[in-house]
Amino acid sequence: MKKLLICGLVLIGLGCAENEQSVRALDAYFKLDSLLDAEVAYLTSKQAKLNKQVIMDGQEESQRFRPDSSQWSDEFVIIRDFSLNKPHYVGAYKKTERNGNTLLELNESIDAPVKSFELMYENGSLQQIQATYFEDKTIYQHKRDLTLTFEDNRLKAYTIKGFQKMVLKDTITYSISGKVSINE
Repeated sequence: MKKLLICGLVLIGLGCAENEQSVRALDAYFKLDSLLDAEVAYLTSKQAKLNKQVIMDGQEESQRFRPDSSQWSDEFVIIRDFSLNKPHYVGAYKKTERNGNTLLELNESIDAPVKSFELMYENGSLQQIQATYFEDKTIYQHKRDLTLTFEDNRLKAYTIKGFQKMVLKDTITYSISGKVSINE
């Protein structure tokens, strides 16, 4: 019984060490989820307004409102799809740094929907994130291009443009853009 207890404790200890290593591996790329969580808290605390425009197949709808924290989180759900810190993405991206910017490109041998993720800096301050998401499945194709624009390391605007094409259905094109304003 004592040996069984010792073996169990050793296995738990080894499992914890492996889990700690997995957590470190998940932070291999840019922490988009952490950035978005911080923006939700900041924008909510500043009672920021959002000017949102959606264009779908040529039809346009605009809205200006002051989101609460859950509404900001909802706004960012589609952006979270671009996060690279997922277990199956570890080692999937090639990192290139040039002129202070970072480009993460999917290795050709890997199949993942986020094809590229670029961080653009000016004087060490994040200015823009651009990313491409593309899925090509048997019954559909789905592409999204994301642009997040920052000023003083805070989100000022976002744009998501894309299309969805399904078998036996028309292709749907869309554009979602949002502009953040504080103290208006």
